[in-house]
Amino acid sequence: MRFIHCSDIHLDSKMESNFPPDKARQRRQELLDRFEAMADYARHEGVAAVLIAGDLFDTPLPSRRTVSRLQVIFEKYSDLDFLYLKGNHDLDYDYADFPDNFRIFPDDGSWGYFEYVDVTVAASVSANSPGLSLDADRINIVMLHGQEVSSPKNDAQMIALPDYTGKKIDYLALGHIHSYKQQRLDERGVYCYSGCLEGRGFDECGDKGFVLLETGTDGISSRFITWSLRRVFDIDADISDANTAYELEGKLVSLLDSVREKDMVRITLTGTYGRDTYKDLDHLEALLRDRVWFAALRDESRIRVDPAEYMGDISLKGEFIRLVMASDMSESDKSAIISCGLKALAGEDVDI
Repeated sequence: MRFIHCSDIHLDSKMESNFPPDKARQRRQELLDRFEAMADYARHEGVAAVLIAGDLFDTPLPSRRTVSRLQVIFEKYSDLDFLYLKGNHDLDYDYADFPDNFRIFPDDGSWGYFEYVDVTVAASVSANSPGLSLDADRINIVMLHGQEVSSPKNDAQMIALPDYTGKKIDYLALGHIHSYKQQRLDERGVYCYSGCLEGRGFDECGDKGFVLLETGTDGISSRFITWSLRRVFDIDADISDANTAYELEGKLVSLLDSVREKDMVRITLTGTYGRDTYKDLDHLEALLRDRVWFAALRDESRIRVDPAEYMGDISLKGEFIRLVMASDMSESDKSAIISCGLKALAGEDVDI
Protein backbone atom coordinates (compact mmCIF):
# COMPACT_ATOMS: atom_id res chain seq x y z
CA MET A 1 0.00 0.00 0.00
CA ARG A 2 1.26 3.48 -0.85
CA PHE A 3 0.82 6.87 0.78
CA ILE A 4 2.16 10.35 0.13
CA HIS A 5 3.41 12.54 2.99
CA CYS A 6 3.44 16.26 2.21
CA SER A 7 3.02 19.46 4.20
CA ASP A 8 3.24 23.25 4.21
CA ILE A 9 1.64 23.89 0.84
CA HIS A 10 0.81 27.45 1.97
CA LEU A 11 -1.80 28.19 -0.68
CA ASP A 12 -2.69 31.90 -1.00
CA SER A 13 0.74 32.91 0.26
CA LYS A 14 1.24 36.59 -0.63
CA MET A 15 4.95 36.34 -1.55
CA GLU A 16 5.05 40.03 -2.50
CA SER A 17 7.96 40.70 -0.15
CA ASN A 18 10.12 38.63 -2.49
CA PHE A 19 8.51 39.16 -5.90
CA PRO A 20 6.73 41.91 -7.83
CA PRO A 21 2.91 41.51 -7.95
CA ASP A 22 2.83 39.75 -11.34
CA LYS A 23 5.44 37.19 -10.30
CA ALA A 24 3.77 36.65 -6.92
CA ARG A 25 0.43 36.07 -8.64
CA GLN A 26 2.02 33.52 -10.96
CA ARG A 27 3.66 31.72 -8.05
CA ARG A 28 0.34 31.47 -6.20
CA GLN A 29 -1.15 29.82 -9.28
CA GLU A 30 1.82 27.48 -9.55
CA LEU A 31 1.38 26.30 -5.96
CA LEU A 32 -2.13 25.15 -6.82
CA ASP A 33 -1.01 23.59 -10.10
CA ARG A 34 1.77 21.60 -8.46
CA PHE A 35 -0.58 20.39 -5.72
CA GLU A 36 -2.96 19.08 -8.40
CA ALA A 37 -0.05 17.53 -10.28
CA MET A 38 0.93 15.71 -7.08
CA ALA A 39 -2.61 14.33 -6.82
CA ASP A 40 -2.32 13.12 -10.41
CA TYR A 41 1.00 11.46 -9.57
CA ALA A 42 -0.66 9.80 -6.57
CA ARG A 43 -3.41 8.32 -8.74
CA HIS A 44 -0.93 6.90 -11.27
CA GLU A 45 1.23 5.43 -8.49
CA GLY A 46 -1.71 3.69 -6.83
CA VAL A 47 -1.56 5.81 -3.68
CA ALA A 48 -4.33 5.16 -1.15
CA ALA A 49 -4.14 8.49 0.67
CA VAL A 50 -2.27 11.79 0.59
CA LEU A 51 -1.25 12.80 4.12
CA ILE A 52 -1.07 16.60 4.52
CA ALA A 53 0.77 17.42 7.74
CA GLY A 54 -0.46 20.98 8.20
CA ASP A 55 -0.63 24.43 6.61
CA LEU A 56 -2.55 23.67 3.44
CA PHE A 57 -3.34 27.39 3.42
CA ASP A 58 -1.14 30.30 4.42
CA THR A 59 -4.04 32.12 6.04
CA PRO A 60 -7.21 31.31 8.02
CA LEU A 61 -9.17 33.28 5.40
CA PRO A 62 -8.19 31.84 1.99
CA SER A 63 -9.62 33.28 -1.20
CA ARG A 64 -12.82 31.87 -2.66
CA ARG A 65 -10.93 31.22 -5.88
CA THR A 66 -8.39 28.97 -4.15
CA VAL A 67 -11.02 27.15 -2.09
CA SER A 68 -13.09 26.49 -5.22
CA ARG A 69 -10.07 25.13 -7.10
CA LEU A 70 -9.23 22.80 -4.22
CA GLN A 71 -12.77 21.49 -4.09
CA VAL A 72 -12.56 20.71 -7.81
CA ILE A 73 -9.25 18.89 -7.28
CA PHE A 74 -10.64 16.73 -4.48
CA GLU A 75 -13.73 15.89 -6.53
CA LYS A 76 -11.60 15.10 -9.59
CA TYR A 77 -9.48 12.68 -7.56
CA SER A 78 -12.34 11.14 -5.62
CA ASP A 79 -10.55 7.76 -5.67
CA LEU A 80 -7.91 9.27 -3.34
CA ASP A 81 -8.26 10.15 0.31
CA PHE A 82 -6.68 13.39 1.48
CA LEU A 83 -6.03 13.15 5.23
CA TYR A 84 -5.52 16.59 6.68
CA LEU A 85 -4.03 17.70 9.97
CA LYS A 86 -4.52 21.42 10.50
CA GLY A 87 -1.40 23.54 10.97
CA ASN A 88 -0.69 26.78 12.76
CA HIS A 89 -1.52 28.91 9.69
CA ASP A 90 -5.00 27.52 9.02
CA LEU A 91 -6.12 26.06 12.33
CA ASP A 92 -9.36 28.05 12.42
CA TYR A 93 -10.60 27.38 8.89
CA ASP A 94 -13.90 25.49 8.49
CA TYR A 95 -13.69 22.80 5.78
CA ALA A 96 -17.34 21.74 6.01
CA ASP A 97 -18.04 22.29 2.29
CA PHE A 98 -15.18 20.08 1.10
CA PRO A 99 -15.83 16.64 -0.50
CA ASP A 100 -15.97 13.53 1.69
CA ASN A 101 -12.56 12.26 0.54
CA PHE A 102 -10.99 15.28 2.25
CA ARG A 103 -10.86 13.83 5.76
CA ILE A 104 -9.83 16.06 8.67
CA PHE A 105 -8.35 15.02 11.97
CA PRO A 106 -9.94 16.54 15.10
CA ASP A 107 -8.85 20.06 15.98
CA ASP A 108 -9.71 19.80 19.69
CA GLY A 109 -6.39 18.27 20.74
CA SER A 110 -7.62 14.67 20.79
CA TRP A 111 -6.20 11.89 18.63
CA GLY A 112 -7.92 10.92 15.41
CA TYR A 113 -7.45 7.63 13.54
CA PHE A 114 -8.03 6.38 10.00
CA GLU A 115 -7.57 2.73 9.08
CA TYR A 116 -6.32 1.28 5.76
CA VAL A 117 -6.12 -2.55 5.70
CA ASP A 118 -3.08 -3.13 7.99
CA VAL A 119 -2.13 0.55 8.30
CA THR A 120 -3.26 3.03 10.96
CA VAL A 121 -2.84 6.78 10.43
CA ALA A 122 -3.16 8.81 13.63
CA ALA A 123 -2.82 12.55 14.21
CA SER A 124 -3.44 15.35 16.69
CA VAL A 125 -3.15 19.13 16.40
CA SER A 126 -1.41 19.16 19.79
CA ALA A 127 2.02 17.60 20.17
CA ASN A 128 1.26 17.20 23.89
CA SER A 129 -1.91 15.15 23.49
CA PRO A 130 -1.96 12.13 25.82
CA GLY A 131 -3.61 8.84 25.03
CA LEU A 132 -2.07 7.85 21.70
CA SER A 133 -3.15 4.23 21.23
CA LEU A 134 -1.51 2.07 18.56
CA ASP A 135 -1.49 -1.67 17.84
CA ALA A 136 2.04 -3.09 17.61
CA ASP A 137 0.88 -5.61 14.97
CA ARG A 138 -0.18 -2.86 12.54
CA ILE A 139 1.92 -0.42 10.52
CA ASN A 140 1.51 2.89 12.31
CA ILE A 141 1.88 6.35 10.79
CA VAL A 142 1.53 9.34 13.13
CA MET A 143 1.14 12.93 11.92
CA LEU A 144 2.09 16.09 13.84
CA HIS A 145 2.73 19.72 12.94
CA GLY A 146 5.37 21.67 14.82
CA GLN A 147 9.00 22.24 15.70
CA GLU A 148 11.04 19.29 16.95
CA VAL A 149 12.68 19.72 20.35
CA SER A 150 14.76 17.36 22.45
CA SER A 151 12.87 17.81 25.72
CA PRO A 152 9.20 18.25 26.67
CA LYS A 153 7.66 21.72 26.22
CA ASN A 154 4.26 22.98 27.32
CA ASP A 155 3.47 24.09 23.80
CA ALA A 156 1.16 22.42 21.29
CA GLN A 157 3.54 23.37 18.45
CA MET A 158 6.67 21.90 20.08
CA ILE A 159 7.23 18.23 19.32
CA ALA A 160 9.33 16.57 22.02
CA LEU A 161 10.66 13.57 20.09
CA PRO A 162 11.49 11.54 23.23
CA ASP A 163 7.75 11.54 24.02
CA TYR A 164 7.18 9.48 20.85
CA THR A 165 9.87 6.86 21.23
CA GLY A 166 8.68 3.38 22.14
CA LYS A 167 5.11 4.20 21.03
CA LYS A 168 4.93 1.59 18.18
CA ILE A 169 5.36 4.29 15.51
CA ASP A 170 6.78 3.20 12.17
CA TYR A 171 6.73 6.62 10.51
CA LEU A 172 6.26 9.98 12.23
CA ALA A 173 5.08 12.35 9.46
CA LEU A 174 5.86 15.93 10.43
CA GLY A 175 5.05 19.36 9.06
CA HIS A 176 6.13 22.94 9.83
CA ILE A 177 9.80 22.79 8.79
CA HIS A 178 10.10 23.61 5.09
CA SER A 179 13.07 21.37 4.27
CA TYR A 180 13.19 17.59 3.95
CA LYS A 181 14.70 15.76 6.89
CA GLN A 182 14.50 12.12 7.98
CA GLN A 183 16.17 10.47 10.98
CA ARG A 184 15.67 7.53 13.31
CA LEU A 185 13.01 7.95 15.97
CA ASP A 186 13.74 4.70 17.78
CA GLU A 187 14.58 1.10 16.92
CA ARG A 188 11.25 0.66 15.18
CA GLY A 189 10.55 3.91 13.35
CA VAL A 190 11.76 7.13 11.77
CA TYR A 191 10.58 10.71 11.90
CA CYS A 192 10.42 12.85 8.79
CA TYR A 193 9.74 16.42 7.73
CA SER A 194 8.60 16.32 4.11
CA GLY A 195 9.31 20.03 3.62
CA CYS A 196 7.19 22.26 1.40
CA LEU A 197 6.24 21.52 -2.22
CA GLU A 198 7.62 24.78 -3.61
CA GLY A 199 10.07 27.36 -2.34
CA ARG A 200 8.33 30.70 -1.92
CA GLY A 201 11.28 32.88 -0.93
CA PHE A 202 15.03 32.94 -0.49
CA ASP A 203 14.82 31.26 2.91
CA GLU A 204 13.47 28.10 1.21
CA CYS A 205 16.37 26.92 -0.92
CA GLY A 206 17.18 23.36 -1.91
CA ASP A 207 15.09 20.53 -3.32
CA LYS A 208 11.41 20.64 -2.43
CA GLY A 209 8.80 17.92 -2.78
CA PHE A 210 7.04 15.13 -0.91
CA VAL A 211 7.68 11.65 0.45
CA LEU A 212 6.32 8.50 -1.15
CA LEU A 213 5.64 5.78 1.44
CA GLU A 214 5.20 2.10 0.68
CA THR A 215 4.13 -0.54 3.17
CA GLY A 216 4.81 -4.24 2.97
CA THR A 217 5.66 -7.33 4.96
CA ASP A 218 8.91 -5.67 6.09
CA GLY A 219 7.15 -2.57 7.40
CA ILE A 220 7.35 0.80 5.68
CA SER A 221 9.86 2.35 3.28
CA SER A 222 10.07 5.93 2.10
CA ARG A 223 11.52 7.89 -0.81
CA PHE A 224 11.78 11.66 -1.22
CA ILE A 225 10.35 12.84 -4.54
CA THR A 226 11.70 16.17 -5.84
CA TRP A 227 8.65 18.01 -7.11
CA SER A 228 9.14 21.77 -7.23
CA LEU A 229 8.61 23.52 -10.53
CA ARG A 230 11.23 26.13 -9.64
CA ARG A 231 14.26 25.87 -7.40
CA VAL A 232 15.44 28.72 -5.18
CA PHE A 233 19.10 29.75 -4.88
CA ASP A 234 20.60 32.23 -2.42
CA ILE A 235 24.24 32.76 -3.39
CA ASP A 236 27.02 34.81 -1.82
CA ALA A 237 29.46 36.18 -4.38
CA ASP A 238 32.85 37.35 -3.12
CA ILE A 239 33.93 39.90 -5.73
CA SER A 240 37.34 40.63 -4.24
CA ASP A 241 39.10 39.18 -7.31
CA ALA A 242 37.01 41.13 -9.84
CA ASN A 243 39.22 44.06 -10.82
CA THR A 244 37.05 45.50 -13.59
CA ALA A 245 33.36 45.86 -14.32
CA TYR A 246 33.76 43.28 -17.12
CA GLU A 247 35.28 40.74 -14.73
CA LEU A 248 32.47 41.42 -12.26
CA GLU A 249 29.84 40.67 -14.91
CA GLY A 250 31.60 37.46 -15.86
CA LYS A 251 31.79 36.31 -12.25
CA LEU A 252 28.07 36.80 -11.67
CA VAL A 253 27.07 35.06 -14.89
CA SER A 254 29.31 32.08 -14.03
CA LEU A 255 27.42 31.63 -10.77
CA LEU A 256 24.32 30.73 -12.79
CA ASP A 257 25.89 27.63 -14.35
CA SER A 258 23.82 25.28 -12.17
CA VAL A 259 20.70 27.47 -12.20
CA ARG A 260 17.96 26.71 -14.73
CA GLU A 261 16.12 29.39 -16.69
CA LYS A 262 12.94 28.69 -14.71
CA ASP A 263 14.61 29.05 -11.30
CA MET A 264 14.84 31.93 -8.81
CA VAL A 265 18.14 33.34 -7.59
CA ARG A 266 19.35 36.00 -5.21
CA ILE A 267 23.01 36.97 -5.30
CA THR A 268 24.62 38.92 -2.48
CA LEU A 269 27.83 40.72 -3.36
CA THR A 270 30.43 40.40 -0.61
CA GLY A 271 34.12 41.13 -0.18
CA THR A 272 36.02 44.21 -1.29
CA TYR A 273 36.65 45.76 -4.68
CA GLY A 274 39.06 48.31 -6.11
CA ARG A 275 38.28 52.00 -6.40
CA ASP A 276 38.31 51.73 -10.20
CA THR A 277 35.74 48.92 -10.33
CA TYR A 278 32.40 50.61 -10.95
CA LYS A 279 29.34 48.52 -10.03
CA ASP A 280 26.19 49.35 -11.95
CA LEU A 281 23.76 47.38 -9.80
CA ASP A 282 20.73 48.01 -12.01
CA HIS A 283 22.61 46.71 -15.04
CA LEU A 284 23.91 43.68 -13.16
CA GLU A 285 20.44 42.77 -11.88
CA ALA A 286 18.99 43.13 -15.39
CA LEU A 287 21.79 40.88 -16.66
CA LEU A 288 20.76 38.19 -14.19
CA ARG A 289 17.04 38.53 -14.90
CA ASP A 290 17.65 37.90 -18.59
CA ARG A 291 18.90 34.43 -17.65
CA VAL A 292 16.43 33.19 -15.00
CA TRP A 293 12.74 33.47 -14.10
CA PHE A 294 13.51 35.86 -11.26
CA ALA A 295 16.70 37.38 -9.90
CA ALA A 296 17.52 39.77 -7.09
CA LEU A 297 20.82 41.41 -6.28
CA ARG A 298 22.02 42.65 -2.89
CA ASP A 299 25.23 44.57 -2.29
CA GLU A 300 27.16 44.04 0.93
CA SER A 301 30.58 44.59 -0.65
CA ARG A 302 32.94 47.41 0.30
CA ILE A 303 35.48 49.51 -1.52
CA ARG A 304 38.98 48.22 -0.88
CA VAL A 305 40.91 51.18 0.45
CA ASP A 306 43.90 51.84 2.67
CA PRO A 307 42.99 54.94 4.74
CA ALA A 308 46.71 55.73 5.11
CA GLU A 309 46.79 56.57 1.40
CA TYR A 310 44.50 59.54 2.08
CA MET A 311 45.94 60.90 5.30
CA GLY A 312 47.92 63.57 3.46
CA ASP A 313 45.39 64.08 0.68
CA ILE A 314 43.92 67.62 0.56
CA SER A 315 40.87 66.46 -1.41
CA LEU A 316 37.34 66.03 -0.08
CA LYS A 317 37.99 62.28 0.14
CA GLY A 318 41.06 62.84 2.26
CA GLU A 319 39.27 65.21 4.64
CA PHE A 320 36.35 62.78 4.96
CA ILE A 321 38.61 59.82 5.75
CA ARG A 322 40.65 61.79 8.29
CA LEU A 323 37.48 62.83 10.13
CA VAL A 324 36.26 59.24 10.29
CA MET A 325 39.62 57.85 11.36
CA ALA A 326 39.89 60.44 14.15
CA SER A 327 36.53 59.42 15.63
CA ASP A 328 36.10 57.03 18.57
CA MET A 329 34.05 54.54 16.57
CA SER A 330 35.02 50.88 16.29
CA GLU A 331 37.33 49.86 13.46
CA SER A 332 34.51 47.92 11.74
CA ASP A 333 32.20 50.96 11.89
CA LYS A 334 34.95 53.20 10.51
CA SER A 335 35.49 50.79 7.64
CA ALA A 336 31.77 50.63 6.85
CA ILE A 337 31.35 54.43 6.92
CA ILE A 338 34.41 55.04 4.77
CA SER A 339 33.15 52.48 2.25
CA CYS A 340 29.70 54.13 2.09
CA GLY A 341 31.23 57.57 1.79
CA LEU A 342 33.53 56.59 -1.06
CA LYS A 343 30.62 54.91 -2.85
CA ALA A 344 28.60 58.12 -2.58
CA LEU A 345 31.50 60.26 -3.78
CA ALA A 346 31.92 57.89 -6.73
CA GLY A 347 28.25 58.26 -7.67
CA GLU A 348 27.18 54.75 -6.60
CA ASP A 349 23.93 53.91 -4.85
CA VAL A 350 24.34 53.61 -1.08
CA ASP A 351 22.02 51.59 1.14
CA ILE A 352 21.74 53.23 4.55
